[in-house]
Amino acid sequence: MFYIDEEIEKTYDELIDDLNHITEADRIIDYKDDYSVYLFIIISLINNESTFLIDNDLLLSEKEEIVSNVKTRFLTNKKIVKDKSHLIELVNDTNLQFELNLLTSGTTGKPKRITHNRNSLIRTTKVSKRYHSSKWGQCYNPTHFAGLQVFFQVLLNGATLINLFKLKNTNHIDLINKLNVTNISMTPTFFRHYFQNSKVKNLSVRTVSFGGEKSNIHMIEEAKEIFPVAKVNNIYASTEFGVLFSSNDEVFTVPKDIKSKVLIKNGILHIHSTLMPSNNSGEEWVNTGDFVEILSDSSFKFIARNSEFINIGGYNVDPNEIEELLCSLEYIKDCKVTPRNNSVMGKVLIAELLMSEDLTLKKKEIKKLLRNSLQEWKIPSLLKQVDQIKYSRTGKKSRG
Repeated sequence: MFYIDEEIEKTYDELIDDLNHITEADRIIDYKDDYSVYLFIIISLINNESTFLIDNDLLLSEKEEIVSNVKTRFLTNKKIVKDKSHLIELVNDTNLQFELNLLTSGTTGKPKRITHNRNSLIRTTKVSKRYHSSKWGQCYNPTHFAGLQVFFQVLLNGATLINLFKLKNTNHIDLINKLNVTNISMTPTFFRHYFQNSKVKNLSVRTVSFGGEKSNIHMIEEAKEIFPVAKVNNIYASTEFGVLFSSNDEVFTVPKDIKSKVLIKNGILHIHSTLMPSNNSGEEWVNTGDFVEILSDSSFKFIARNSEFINIGGYNVDPNEIEELLCSLEYIKDCKVTPRNNSVMGKVLIAELLMSEDLTLKKKEIKKLLRNSLQEWKIPSLLKQVDQIKYSRTGKKSRG
């Protein structure tokens, strides 16, 4: 089996049949169903054609600005895929000049193009017999770099991709148990929303990989309780650079071979442009926009994205710090801290709480915890109980 979601299942034979019946393909991959996204990435790759992968979150005007001069169609070269082994062989061809152009908002909010080649996309992919029978739970947007990492990990091992990102009518942990999922990749936000405080244990998952946001030791330990036989990985990656660092906890160690290409300046992580597959910025050192805490000459902890900080009365507040504290209470399943305009302060903090108990019964206890743990300007002015926490299509919290 190649692909499973709530609506369709595709075996490798069916995937190969679809590949062999396509005679003309879109150079701009802009599909709403994930299987079509994967199908046309493979078509582009084995036909050695450069392609644009479009995120549906982008505005139409933003898409048109970047791809306005792109020739939209190409003819396939009638390369017949014989079977699964032949497909993997074609994808593994090191002579391919295939390029995949991703669109990212970057740190400025304005979409920009990031170009990856075949080598940068599969650089950290692990291929081994032990992965051939793996069933990988995909909890990322397929048009984002993290989603592509899962896709290539599955494809190059002839494994199974199970789409957990768009489930509407199925409980995530129930489906994982039913299908015996062996590996899961997700953002910390996705974990908190769908798995945190779960009373159901899972014994089939062997690895849990977090990425895309800050992970903390409390969440990592809770993941180990829910998935007791799994190894938990914390991944630092970006659309621009791909995977850079990995850890089993919240501390990242810089590998020796890239130590000279990592710089922390004014608390912000900078990466040398030579580590980018394509450097369109023209800068020698690229500002990642990530605040980090230096622990030694070769290790650090991720604090927050520069863009996440909220200015409250002249103080920069990290909402992740407040959310971590609130979620340490067992009856708070998830929460989101956002700014709200205020005529006196300029901005104040609002905490939305997803709770297993009534807020009115716990408000005094929550406020006491906040007062005892945080400076005054970090304490939310309003605690609001909600039925759900809203997320962007990337599975992250939107604080706008």
